[in-house]
Amino acid sequence: MNHSPSLVRGARLALLPAVAFSLTLGGVAEAAAPHNPAPDAPVRIERIHGSNALVVAAPKATVGLRVNIPAPADGSTEAEVRISRDGRVTHRRTVKFTIKNGQASLKASVKTHSVGTYRVGVRVAGRVVGDVVEFDAIPRRVTSGSPKRSIRMAQAILARRAYVTGKPGQLDGRTQRAFTAARKRLGLSRTATYDSALASRLARGEGAWKVRFPSHGRHVEADISLQLLALIGEGGKVERIYTTSTGAPATPTIKGSFSVYRKDLGTNAKGMVHSSYFIRGYAIHGYKSVPTYNASHGCLRVPVPDAMNIFKWVRYGTKVDVYA
Repeated sequence: MNHSPSLVRGARLALLPAVAFSLTLGGVAEAAAPHNPAPDAPVRIERIHGSNALVVAAPKATVGLRVNIPAPADGSTEAEVRISRDGRVTHRRTVKFTIKNGQASLKASVKTHSVGTYRVGVRVAGRVVGDVVEFDAIPRRVTSGSPKRSIRMAQAILARRAYVTGKPGQLDGRTQRAFTAARKRLGLSRTATYDSALASRLARGEGAWKVRFPSHGRHVEADISLQLLALIGEGGKVERIYTTSTGAPATPTIKGSFSVYRKDLGTNAKGMVHSSYFIRGYAIHGYKSVPTYNASHGCLRVPVPDAMNIFKWVRYGTKVDVYA
């Protein structure tokens, strides 16, 4: 018992067949976006450093475009490349095709100048060629003085990896805890900061939770080495990741696979908030002090503002897997 204080998204149908379309992002590229296109999709994101380039660390990056299509039957020799950010067109470029052996190809490049969600489309003779592709430009650094747009983009990239963020556009306590959790997962300094080191790692597609026990269905995983707790849904889907503080060296958390057998709503005499017990007197519970290192008497401490949400998610019989 614990006693001590403590991007490819929305696509349009192709109007011309057999389109090969790729993006090259100057700087950092990443794999973890809403979903990647199938290998035979008409629109493809070019692979860079082994990852699909769907997110780039902003604000400034070069986007290289390559389009390969059958030579237009109407004799068109040029295409319009149109890029919009957050629904507003930011770039229009007309580029001539190179036609060889019945195939038309073009290359072009544009620069991003701000964070946001970008959509790239190509038109030939006024018709959309292939799918409209999206990618995100995320901030390299976020502070209390950052624009709301930058904070929202940082929150969005973390939320995709199941880190629990706060109110959109606000650098609140929950968002800062998400920064800490992501930094723990990536082996960075355990601070509540979003800096270029974190942005670059996220933009490479890193930071996702690796489920240890997918066969356990809906369960909780606590990684002592990372000081993190994850709620895993059916099918092994990571739903939420929280920072935690496990047992101190003198009072270590017991490792193993357990099941929740008791739930106590409210705060008890020891200051444990909304407790879900999984073995003897050990529980997942909120506490006033949750340092970035292991400091409890064996319980899995979580920040008090997160305790109720975790308490509601955990059910009687929910498995709790604790490992290092």
